[in-house]
Amino acid sequence: MSENRFKILLILAGVIFAAIWLGRMIRSVDTVTPENILIVEYNNTGLYSDPDSSSYKLITFNKGDKLVWIKEENNWINVQQGSFSGWVPSKKVKKSARFKDDEK
Repeated sequence: MSENRFKILLILAGVIFAAIWLGRMIRSVDTVTPENILIVEYNNTGLYSDPDSSSYKLITFNKGDKLVWIKEENNWINVQQGSFSGWVPSKKVKKSARFKDDEK
């Protein structure tokens, strides 16, 4: 009997995980508009966990990669690309032609 309960709990945990993941993916697609896209200016631009170059580097981007603007803090921009989100130095990216500063 306890083996069946374990299987049910395992299936339930998988369903909950899938629902959370799907919700995040849908939310990220909804926030991407031409008005909040940044373009990476340099190869090997790091995405950091915090707005500090000594923080953990999550991944690197190449010139031309597109990022979704979330917010700006000092000389750092909080961005998202796919399932990754973090901080890039503002001098490493440029605003797309349709970026709207008045909304940010």
